[in-house]
Amino acid sequence: MAEFGIRIMLLLAACLLPLSGEAMVRYYKFNVGQRGTLWWHAHILWLRATVHGALVILPKLGVPYPFPKPNREQVIILSEWWKSDTEAVINEALKSGLAPNVSDAHTINGHPGPIQGCVLHKAKSKNQNLTFDVIRPSQCDSNSNKFSTVAKAKEKMEKKKSGGFKLDVQPGNTYLLRIINAALNEELFFKIAGHELTVVEVDAVYTKPFKTDTILIAPGQTTNVLLTTKHETGKYLVAASPFM
Repeated sequence: MAEFGIRIMLLLAACLLPLSGEAMVRYYKFNVGQRGTLWWHAHILWLRATVHGALVILPKLGVPYPFPKPNREQVIILSEWWKSDTEAVINEALKSGLAPNVSDAHTINGHPGPIQGCVLHKAKSKNQNLTFDVIRPSQCDSNSNKFSTVAKAKEKMEKKKSGGFKLDVQPGNTYLLRIINAALNEELFFKIAGHELTVVEVDAVYTKPFKTDTILIAPGQTTNVLLTTKHETGKYLVAASPFM
């Protein structure tokens, strides 16, 4: 994170390594011309499927947000996962002339999420906090809510790998979620069960705030939303689902 309008410095691993095998790093300095949520990614073939990250640029010191100040901020990166190497996927598509195979799973902050149940159940947490369980809806049971019925993955992941990303929050607090769609080709829906989202920024540009229960984010797009948690303690599922 860095202040708007000042020089920031990123520490990046150099593409070329010295013959000695020692690690080489380079410093890049540049001026920031705007504030908001952006992201960076690799530009070699499909390496951006896994080589990417967030760029969070804060307003100048003393300049408030044009919306209620959140209690906390959280970056959420939506992405994809393939069983095979992504370069092999695109090479096969180029040979056949067909579109590349769709991903085998979607992830939220690198986690595919739990795969069983997928129904909202309320339970008090030990510390009286709300817990948002992040899931991948394509593995939900057919009897789950309508939003979570997209069938996509071929196999269920091992139980030990189905924990998913979790965000512990306080009842009645407001959180700024900086959501990035790092997927290669898919528009993704984003939803939190039982809660409304207030959109306040799109692609590092403030928008007139509006409320919705579901947002659609195109590949490469960023959207900032405010989430005000309910006062009831419990677990609320967070889902990312493809457009088709």
